[in-house]
Amino acid sequence: MKNKYMENERYSLVLFFTVAIVYAVIYMTKNCYSAAMVHLVNEKVLTKSQTGTINSVFYLVYAPFQIIGGIAADKYSPYKLIAIGILGAAISNLLILFVPNYYLIIIIWAFNGAIQFGIWPGVFKIVSQSLAPTHRHNAVFYISFSSTTGLIMSYVLAGIVSGWKGNFVVSAISLFVAFAVWVVLGKFLDSKMVSEDPIHHGIPHLPEIKKYENN
Repeated sequence: MKNKYMENERYSLVLFFTVAIVYAVIYMTKNCYSAAMVHLVNEKVLTKSQTGTINSVFYLVYAPFQIIGGIAADKYSPYKLIAIGILGAAISNLLILFVPNYYLIIIIWAFNGAIQFGIWPGVFKIVSQSLAPTHRHNAVFYISFSSTTGLIMSYVLAGIVSGWKGNFVVSAISLFVAFAVWVVLGKFLDSKMVSEDPIHHGIPHLPEIKKYENN
């Protein structure tokens, strides 16, 4: 897949902050279950053992699927991979509201871990390859703050919202809004990109080969 990047530095900054904010929201909702575990136990929806098992299953599925996401990011648009992950996560958070059953929650949260396979690989590809060349080095460093921000937001949300259902409602709404913003703004920003020409990006011209005829 031919790489495209943002030549305009102003649009490049807009792209970075869009990715950073959207990823912070995604990370917040990915941890919303961990933050809501106390409510789930207190309201006797699940036991402590069950909440721990569900959380473990999420990461057991999430981790290996990141390998698949890395492969997919090399072949497909990172914007589409991120959009798929956001929408799948939104649906997962919404479904849990209607199925407060241990075994069904395991299945839904495992699906949530799998469907997010392309989010981080897509985010990393954008900040490392799709931004303006002058922004890429700093962007790779600063994007790490999005996960920290998202984690803090998840626990703040758990402290403000009453009950486990409220936690998932806010998470689902946040993800659906993030999905809409990503699709609309991502499509606009993608239209401002140019195809990367390897000849002008560090790959030198090959020396001309001359033919000599024997006299």
